[in-house]
Amino acid sequence: MHFAVLPFTNALGEPALCAVIFASDNKDGKLKSDWIAGIDITVDAMICDDGVEFITNNSGSGKYMPKGPTCFVNGKTVPCYACCSPHGGITGTLLTDMIRYMDELELFPRADDLLPFLLMDGHGSRFDLEFLQYINNKDHEWNVCIGVPYGTHLWQVGDAASMNGTFKMGITMAKEELMSAKEKRFMSAKFLPTDIMPIVNKAWARSFANVSYGKKALTERGWNPLNKALLKHKDVLDTKLDDLANVEDLLTALTKAAASASANGSMQVNEGKSADIIDLLVADRDRAAQRQKALDRKLLAETATATYDKTKKLTSGKMVVSGKHRFSVDVMVQVTEYVQFKVELEEDKKRKRVKRDNVLMVKVNTAKAMEETTWTADQHKAMIQCYKQPDDPRMAKGVVDLRAQWNQRRGRASPKHSPETAGVDAAMPPLLNQDQEDDVLLGLDDPDCEIEDPDGRIGGI
Repeated sequence: MHFAVLPFTNALGEPALCAVIFASDNKDGKLKSDWIAGIDITVDAMICDDGVEFITNNSGSGKYMPKGPTCFVNGKTVPCYACCSPHGGITGTLLTDMIRYMDELELFPRADDLLPFLLMDGHGSRFDLEFLQYINNKDHEWNVCIGVPYGTHLWQVGDAASMNGTFKMGITMAKEELMSAKEKRFMSAKFLPTDIMPIVNKAWARSFANVSYGKKALTERGWNPLNKALLKHKDVLDTKLDDLANVEDLLTALTKAAASASANGSMQVNEGKSADIIDLLVADRDRAAQRQKALDRKLLAETATATYDKTKKLTSGKMVVSGKHRFSVDVMVQVTEYVQFKVELEEDKKRKRVKRDNVLMVKVNTAKAMEETTWTADQHKAMIQCYKQPDDPRMAKGVVDLRAQWNQRRGRASPKHSPETAGVDAAMPPLLNQDQEDDVLLGLDDPDCEIEDPDGRIGGI
């Protein structure tokens, strides 16, 4: 059973919200009540005859049905947010619901010049249009920014060893404790959805719920206090350019050479060590000039073509390279245009697919009206393509091989018109002596066929 935990912490190191995402295929997005409550088999339940009384007496932290971790922030109680997705991961819709959940609880003060701030990594869910529309709505606006896409382990508070590292170790310990308890009670060792909340509770208490760990992570990353601590981190310093240091070394050597020459009464600039050093300095100056020219050309190109390519998907890397970190209104407009572009692209593919299907249908109907002995290579190809199934081999070449391949497919059930193509779900005219069967969907994705499907989809006829 897969699940994910998304922690939200404030700038004081305090946990603000624990979100638990279950893996579930429920299309309505609803979770079973026992998944949300959880069942901690290591705790003995209070036996009650009345069902309501049983739930009341056994619900809460440390009890048989503990629910998820509860946070306390700004004087308010924040229950665990439980949700689900097909793969147990974060989506744009779930992220939007989490932000809305905190807004409904009024966790953070708002004013004209004061907005809640959220720092996140560059996961694709952050670029979901629904999320961008929500955080840019003036009724509940958020200032959401992303950090650099490479090196999130350095700046992200939740990635600190005392936070995420301790949490993972806590999950492992809690699972081992759970399996041991199941073994003692002669229960199945299978990991169940109802086991998740108790495990998360125990791991959460050892990690994200520890405010001292949160403060330590904030300080080490330079978020509170804001002291640019990351600029002193070894991994960051290793990326520092050494051009200035090299120039300083050359100047030092040239100074020493000049001092030595002055002691001898003269200085050679056309040969010897001084000449070599001067050549190196000139070369370094030329390289710097070339770099500046390249940067100027790049800036000119970026200005001429706009900040982003309107036909490409917006990513955190593109944002950061262009010097932008906030998901502001212009980012929302960019994503809106991209979504519209994708919709138009899909509609164009659909039109082409319908047109291609209609062309094939004309060829098939023409062939059906003829005797098979009079079919040409093109008519054999049309019929073979029409009755093709996804696992069929490549289309044969030559009339003899095409006829043999058609003999292998001719007894198949007659495919239907695609509703997109014919407007109705009507069966094709049958071959002579062919039995009718319904609901057979055939493909049009053979690259060797005359009629190709550029987007790789299975097209019904």
